[in-house]
Amino acid sequence: MDLKTYYTTLHQKTGRTLNQSTVPIDQFGAAHQFVDDLGSWHRALVARPESHLLLHIMQEVQLALYLNSIGLYRASFGALRLALELSFGMSHFSVNRLELAEWEKGFYDLSWAKLNDSTSGV
Repeated sequence: MDLKTYYTTLHQKTGRTLNQSTVPIDQFGAAHQFVDDLGSWHRALVARPESHLLLHIMQEVQLALYLNSIGLYRASFGALRLALELSFGMSHFSVNRLELAEWEKGFYDLSWAKLNDSTSGV
């Protein structure tokens, strides 16, 4: 099989998986409703300095839904994990503005250990 045929076949198979994954559409739509809810939160919190993280969270959840719908489950879980990490980070940064500014400039690293700390974590 030549390279073009390989990727064309792969594309066709992921298209079939997508069609099967979105039926019934109401279940897929219910999962996507969460993305719309995040958008509503972003509009409500747009004045807060950490609110731009909601846009990244939305993108990761959308990516996770898409990857899941074409059968790329491992990559989908990776996107969901990043969305979860960003959500915890947003919560953390909402009360730690200096750390947010440092993180945005690349001078601060937010780790699971910091987020899970029993005294100062989320």
